[in-house]
Amino acid sequence: MNTQLQPHAWSLNPSQINFQFSVLNLSFRLMAFIMFLALSSSSLNAQTKSDTTIQDVSVQGVVNSEEGPLAEVSILKKGTTEGTITDKNGKYRFPSPLKVGDVLIYSYLGYVTQEVSIDSNSSVLNIELPLEIAEILCAPATTTLYKSKRRN
Repeated sequence: MNTQLQPHAWSLNPSQINFQFSVLNLSFRLMAFIMFLALSSSSLNAQTKSDTTIQDVSVQGVVNSEEGPLAEVSILKKGTTEGTITDKNGKYRFPSPLKVGDVLIYSYLGYVTQEVSIDSNSSVLNIELPLEIAEILCAPATTTLYKSKRRN
């Protein structure tokens, strides 16, 4: 039995062959692009999670004056109402982790208010508040005696 393939049954013109290869090439490129996006987004997500954990800083410390520890010093995160106060020994612990670049404001009546920017090494902040020099305005004492005349 001698069978021969007929060339007309398998004939494709060149434009049909090019079209089939271009569709196949496009689908491979699309799959490669989707895999690239999937892999890069998971690595970027992992990188941002690790960066945020590095930037969170828990802050604690002691606030002193020239005479010793200051009790009830107000410590606020700038631009918010979040804060804490020092205990009777001047110690404090900020209630929530801070980000690098956040600013803490230390204030106490009669002392200079200080602003401290948080960096990655700011886990312990010992602050000394200097006394605020205030000008005292007082009325000058007069020694002049005034008399009034009575009219009849």
